[in-house]
Amino acid sequence: MEPITTQVTWHTNTIQEVTARLRVNPDEGLTSSDAEQRLKEFGPNAIRTEESRPVLSMIVAQFNDMLIWVLMAATLISLAIGEATDAVVIMAIVVLNAILGVAQEYRAEQSLTALKKMAAPLARVRRDGAPVDIPAEQVVPGDVLLLESGNVVAADARLIESASVKADESALTGESEPVDKSTEVVSDPRAGVGDRVNMVHSGCAITFGRGTAVAVATGGGTEMGRIATMLEGVDSEQTPLQKKLAHLGKVLAVLVAVVCVVVFFAGVMHDQPPGEMFLTAVALAVAAIPEGLPAVVTIVLAVGMRNMVKRNALIRRLQAVETLGATTVICTDKTGTLTRNQMTVRRWWTFSGQGSVTGEGYAPDGEIMRNGQPLDPRSRPDLDLLMRSAVLCNDANLRQEPTGWTAIGDPTEAALLTAAAKGGWSRDEAEREWPRADEIPFDSGRKRMTTIHNVDGKVFAIVKGAPDMIRPLCSHVLVGSTIEPMTEQHSADIAAAGRSMAGDALRIMGFAIRELPSLPTSPQPKDVEV
Repeated sequence: MEPITTQVTWHTNTIQEVTARLRVNPDEGLTSSDAEQRLKEFGPNAIRTEESRPVLSMIVAQFNDMLIWVLMAATLISLAIGEATDAVVIMAIVVLNAILGVAQEYRAEQSLTALKKMAAPLARVRRDGAPVDIPAEQVVPGDVLLLESGNVVAADARLIESASVKADESALTGESEPVDKSTEVVSDPRAGVGDRVNMVHSGCAITFGRGTAVAVATGGGTEMGRIATMLEGVDSEQTPLQKKLAHLGKVLAVLVAVVCVVVFFAGVMHDQPPGEMFLTAVALAVAAIPEGLPAVVTIVLAVGMRNMVKRNALIRRLQAVETLGATTVICTDKTGTLTRNQMTVRRWWTFSGQGSVTGEGYAPDGEIMRNGQPLDPRSRPDLDLLMRSAVLCNDANLRQEPTGWTAIGDPTEAALLTAAAKGGWSRDEAEREWPRADEIPFDSGRKRMTTIHNVDGKVFAIVKGAPDMIRPLCSHVLVGSTIEPMTEQHSADIAAAGRSMAGDALRIMGFAIRELPSLPTSPQPKDVEV
């Protein structure tokens, strides 16, 4: 039997080819014995990372500096000429410098270790014909992954079933918008990560839908693993401060040596005793060396390190503080690096007025505002219906964790839930009053999503999506509490509001609602939305 290989362009393979290559029945999954054998063959599903430095290594690193070597030489010379006090003082400064450096770097290492321990991911797979949760490190090629909204994918995998699956691939591509996934074959073998719509990748989150996928690569073989391998190949260099201090140490050593030789021979030439001149030259060398400089530099860097921690920047090595402080330009991806990939509703608009929403992120702390004053949305029928629609035509969820509020699902939908919560609307309350009976999922062609609700014998359809795709479907508008026929002026007002928000770099979502004559048995967009 041929060995299993993971060096395949999996996105170009059909589902049958994938399962055949990996020798797995997708309905049963791997057996426990197969999984154990493959774990031995391919190794744990973990990306090799830089190990924490032991304390001894940190201590040694503090003495790997030209200026420190010069000070230690001065200590030995002081001892040799009987100046024990000078030797003790210089050595105390060297030891204090080492203690300060080790203490700061050890604290940073412990913080990183604590952060790593907080993440103990699990993966749901199908083994021996039954779903089971296992540590993500035990996932092997051929495992059948069971995915749903909120999951973080444990390995690179080929989708074999997809129910409107969307994935957040910002960690790999930098694109904050979730990507629609399908099981269709991608014929281009050179397709980039963002174009492999039938693949889900390790470390990326499922934001919508449910699906099943077969793991095709784990650990260092994943896209994340390849990035980590590339980073390992980067050679570390001395920081500008280290280079300057090393250069200063060399220059100082040479100058001190030259001056001491000149003083020694000048004294001898003036008939001074050689022994006395030697002691004078040595004393001059010890006095000329700036014993306090390393300690001063370490203290300054330590203070900078603490200040950076207060600004949520964790620095592992003291010397990196100076490098970061001297940086003028940083080229970096935006999503997840400069931003947190969290959407926040900033403004709202209806035909009877407009306003803003305060607060940051997904925490429901903030208020609905108009003209700088807090506003109760329930006091305005049109705004109340807007908030209700934002909750009902929505598949995201918010979850409060020890580290704060997080979103399960699409970031935009999570932002809408948060804004509605600030206005007093909760998902439980809204769905209790307007239970969802059916839905038409979002697709990129229609650019909208529709949910259908059965309310006390009446049936309503709520549509959410791009305003320019919803506006042509509407025949009436809600102005305050009055329903009016849509006119060209209404259409122009919608367009103007959209341009204003787009001009402020805001993403715009529109909502519409209509009453249906009856509950459709198999709702289609042309019957429900038009």
